[in-house]
Amino acid sequence: MPTKEPIDTIKYKITVAIEHQQLYKNPYLSLTYFAASLNVSYGMLSDIIKEEYGMGFRMYLNNIRISKVLEEIERHGTTLKVSDYARLVGFSSRVTFFNAFKSRMGISLMNYLTEIDKNNVLDILEENRTDKLDEEELRN
Repeated sequence: MPTKEPIDTIKYKITVAIEHQQLYKNPYLSLTYFAASLNVSYGMLSDIIKEEYGMGFRMYLNNIRISKVLEEIERHGTTLKVSDYARLVGFSSRVTFFNAFKSRMGISLMNYLTEIDKNNVLDILEENRTDKLDEEELRN
């Protein structure tokens, strides 16, 4: 039987499970499994997530997964397939992944990736322009 623990201790366990054990990558992660892995009751974990994070478990999990997708995009650029991003962070359904991304970001993943590509091109053009200006200044 799980013991009563302070909320801060349970929040710490949640952080460890998400950040270090990377339980969010499990496409079958449920509140029941998550609670058991933390050794807290289903109801207590549900209440803590709602009160501390302002959302239910499924939305909390999807938000974490989308945050991790954004980290992967930053790490890999736009080189991966959309389905690879979804799989990397534990989404088993493309539809759920697309809906979660759009809900969190307010833009579809494809539009987001297109914007990143545009911004990268603009950054490269700006760097080249700055390099040319620097070269001209050195010659003068």
